[in-house]
Amino acid sequence: MPISIKHIRYVAIILIVIGLIAYVVAATALIHRELRTYELRRFITIKPRSTSYIVLRLMPNDSISISISCNGSVDVMLINKTSFEYLTMGLSYKPLKYLRNISSIEFKIYIPLGGTYYLVINNSLNLYYTQAHIYVRIHRYVLTEASGSLVSVSGTISLILGFSLLLYTIMKGISKEIMYEIRLDNIYCKSLSLSRHRCIVTVPYPYEFIMTRVINAYEGLGYTLWRRISLNLAVLKKKRLRLIPKTFSEKSRMVIVSVRPVINGSTLTFDYEVSSWSASGALDLNEIAKEVSYIVSQIAK
Repeated sequence: MPISIKHIRYVAIILIVIGLIAYVVAATALIHRELRTYELRRFITIKPRSTSYIVLRLMPNDSISISISCNGSVDVMLINKTSFEYLTMGLSYKPLKYLRNISSIEFKIYIPLGGTYYLVINNSLNLYYTQAHIYVRIHRYVLTEASGSLVSVSGTISLILGFSLLLYTIMKGISKEIMYEIRLDNIYCKSLSLSRHRCIVTVPYPYEFIMTRVINAYEGLGYTLWRRISLNLAVLKKKRLRLIPKTFSEKSRMVIVSVRPVINGSTLTFDYEVSSWSASGALDLNEIAKEVSYIVSQIAK
């Protein structure tokens, strides 16, 4: 049993839904927070009556653990960039953490705002060199995606297939709806698709001289003879006059004209093909019927 347009439309909708679900899954279920730890180890020697520091670049909501071991007593401060600038200028400042007269310490602190921070070790009260072992652990939550790429690719493929099938069913539906016929005097015209149309007319003239007059009439309307295949078959084209055509006369199109002898005259067949992106179906057919009527009227002159 052949597959109907209705069934194809159902399949298209199912594929689109699957694709959207895949994207939602990739964006939610597969994305989770993962706690990562970054370590920093330093061994520094601080001159007598001086200060040394290490720079920490932290992200918002980081949590850090700091362990310091010295061979003498020092002051330890954790300050942000602004406070560090105030410190170097001799102005008052507000440290996040200030520990006095320590030789060994371990502490943890939460960082609400990201930026550049300074771990300052002050040896200004000592007359000897002080050696400090510093161990910093930065605990940071990061968003990770587990196998999300595969799900995203699957969702993309499903969406592309779904929308392609849906567009196919829509175009098929339009093609059926635009099947249209026109009878104008002795001219019979019919739409074959959204962009293809055919007109047939019988005239009481011998076929030998008809094609030349038809070509001349079309050239008077702005057509160009693209190819004269035989005495009874010709292809003419008309270029688009505007980027966005407003009327049929401005649309790009091609017409194949054939003529064959019949009793008491000749039968002309006009096969039109309008540029697909500007095709208007039955609306074009009305204008084509008028154009063919004009061409036929020029044959007798």
